[in-house]
Amino acid sequence: MVLYKYAFSTGLQLSFAKFANFIDGRLGYINLVFILGFFVTTVVDRWKTVFNNIGFIDNVAFHMASYIRGDDKETTTVRRNCMRYLCLTQVLVLRDIALSVRKRFPNYDSLVEAGFLMEHERKMLEEERSTFQKYWMPINWVFNLCYEMRAKDKVIGDVLLNGLLLEVKNYRDSLQQLFNTDAVPIPLVYPQVVFVATRVYFFLCIFSRQYIINAGEKNRDVIDEWVPFMTMLQLVFSMGWLKVAEALMNPLGLDDDDFECNYIIDRNVAISTLMADKHWGEYPVQMRDQIDPYQFQLYSEQSALSPLHKLIGSAALVTLVEQNMRVNMVPHNGYTPLTPKPRSRSRGFSTISNFVNPLRKATNSFLHSDSKNDDTITKIDNRYANKSDDKVPDFVEIPVGSIPERNNIKHRETISTVDEEVTRPSYNSNSLHP
Repeated sequence: MVLYKYAFSTGLQLSFAKFANFIDGRLGYINLVFILGFFVTTVVDRWKTVFNNIGFIDNVAFHMASYIRGDDKETTTVRRNCMRYLCLTQVLVLRDIALSVRKRFPNYDSLVEAGFLMEHERKMLEEERSTFQKYWMPINWVFNLCYEMRAKDKVIGDVLLNGLLLEVKNYRDSLQQLFNTDAVPIPLVYPQVVFVATRVYFFLCIFSRQYIINAGEKNRDVIDEWVPFMTMLQLVFSMGWLKVAEALMNPLGLDDDDFECNYIIDRNVAISTLMADKHWGEYPVQMRDQIDPYQFQLYSEQSALSPLHKLIGSAALVTLVEQNMRVNMVPHNGYTPLTPKPRSRSRGFSTISNFVNPLRKATNSFLHSDSKNDDTITKIDNRYANKSDDKVPDFVEIPVGSIPERNNIKHRETISTVDEEVTRPSYNSNSLHP
């Protein structure tokens, strides 16, 4: 700003003003809001997916402790081991995706020493020569143990067994989703493009957002801004938005804002073990409570002074009539009785039938309006009915006025309408034509 205003010559100032105008007019080619918005949305969605599927054992532990009944040594041991196998599955998954858990359990020996594995169970894992991950093996042990408990009537009913296995399946599905999210990360070029685009955008703003002092320039500023505070606010908000996305990209890392995976493991182990052993089948002595639903509930002295906002409908307090006023209920004027339409015998298109049927009715009425015409034509038929074709004259003289011109020709045909069928007499192939 100082160089442009005091060090540049007039020619350089004009050139710089045109350059700033050129950059500012095309700065919208970099759609920074769209780029940052789409990138941050993608990162936040992945962050929520990781947190929702990190594997809290509470639901499946409740079902395991409630459905597997029995306080004998064998049943208690099976419940504890099922809980431990579920926690072991979580540890095996987190070892491969979270560096903090990998440092805590670098190998199987550390898992044995921590109590997640026993020696014979470790041998079973090591003897499996599959090249794929072995997360499925502890879950398989849980399924088989649950089936064994059902066979020994420790699980009362197949419905309970199905519900228990369904909860185990949901727990496994969440860990599978967690592993899949980490195994397929955001392409590396995508965050790189976003980071470069954001920094290039604000580098160009150094030139395009300068205060222009040359008179006559289109981009000349009215106010002399020594400090471009609007551009500074845009820089703070955009870079802050970008830094939030950078912090959320890898929530399973070693940063302070990342998830405490080891704490979640310790929590799951403690809660599940207590449910399976010490607090199995436990509930307090049942006594009648002292809660009266018709009295106001109690608050502390400090909280009782705070305002209480009731949840009511937006129209609940509107009073339109008095409470005891009688309201006459009548049908709405817009509802009129529907009259059924007559069933049509026409097989054609309804639009054509609506046009042709009235025309046919008018034609039938027009042709049969005068009975005298039919008598005259019948006399002509009887006169030449027994004569051969060579004796039938080509023309027949008919007294004028006996047959109107509108009924000179008649054929035997059936004119069908929706409502009626009219049959009229006609001549054969040798009949006379006037």
